[in-house]
Amino acid sequence: MKTAVPKILFGTSVNLERKATIFQGTGSVSPQDPIRLMTAVEAMDRFAEGTPTPVRYYFRGAYAILCEYAHPNLGGVRSFFEIVEETSEGWALKYGYDESVAEADVKSALIAIIQNMRVGYANVLLLISGRFEDRPSGIVYRRTPPELGRWIWENILRDPDSTY
Repeated sequence: MKTAVPKILFGTSVNLERKATIFQGTGSVSPQDPIRLMTAVEAMDRFAEGTPTPVRYYFRGAYAILCEYAHPNLGGVRSFFEIVEETSEGWALKYGYDESVAEADVKSALIAIIQNMRVGYANVLLLISGRFEDRPSGIVYRRTPPELGRWIWENILRDPDSTY
């Protein structure tokens, strides 16, 4: 928390940009570097599993599935083509305007989004129920009272139908 919270709240990607000349010679809006996305995703896995090291990596897998829908790669455009022929040399594809999405794919994507929202909401509740103090040694986070943390865990995070 001591390193993640300041990165999440005050981090700026401008600090990491070295090639864009627009930022050269300008001061940074924050001295804090941002958190890396996969660091946050793996933290969600640890948080949801309640373990120091994830075992199932549910959110890492969910991130991969959602990336397929969001990016123009083979998985992202899959619903706009069909394989007309498959040989030892490859596929012959037919592209079209009509999207064809299997019900199982839609369900998988929606479950991933709902679970991500659940963990995100639980994280927000934990962050806002804690307290930040600006000390000479840096920003200190006073964590959520244990009884509220337990309620968040049992009522928000721990879905009885959860797949992780």
